[in-house]
Amino acid sequence: MLGRSWYAVFYLQWARGEIEQGIAEARRALDGDPLSAYLMMLLACSLCTAGRLDEAIETARRAGHQDPESFIARWILGVSLGTAGRFDEAVSTLEAAAGMSGRHSRALTSLAGVFGQWGRPSEAGALHRELMDRATRAYVPLTYLALTAEAVGQHEEAMAFARRAWDEREPTFILHARHFPEYRRLRSDPRFVAILREMES
Repeated sequence: MLGRSWYAVFYLQWARGEIEQGIAEARRALDGDPLSAYLMMLLACSLCTAGRLDEAIETARRAGHQDPESFIARWILGVSLGTAGRFDEAVSTLEAAAGMSGRHSRALTSLAGVFGQWGRPSEAGALHRELMDRATRAYVPLTYLALTAEAVGQHEEAMAFARRAWDEREPTFILHARHFPEYRRLRSDPRFVAILREMES
């Protein structure tokens, strides 16, 4: 069942863009193991990618109830809430995810993105600076720095990080850049679209 879920989300949706087929496969995987919080979380990722946000939120909440210690279930719930414009809930959810994970870079990136959407650039900027400082001492994916720079409104810096992420073939960028909702603003830039075309060649 796990292999089917990975195939559904990582390959069909994020690599191939076959959004509806990915949802169908993720549902089949969960049908085979309906109590698996991890498979619920992957279905929530699939639904969030497709823009089916109400169902993504409900599914992510179920995953979190099934496994209250799941960082990634809280993370996708926060992303789904933020994408749906439910900013208060998204911030509290992502702050909880950050707190339970030692301020994991993935949680801080998504939190910055929510603040950016919400029109709160100072909060987004504090998180961007935190990750920039962390990157001088430890590994922070370039794609996260692209997203936090974009959240602050530093679009040229975001594009520079995105270009470097692709030039270095960063796995996180390759997985998410084409279809994950956090990249919507970047995908509006023709230069980012050109990077995506390079990824297909």
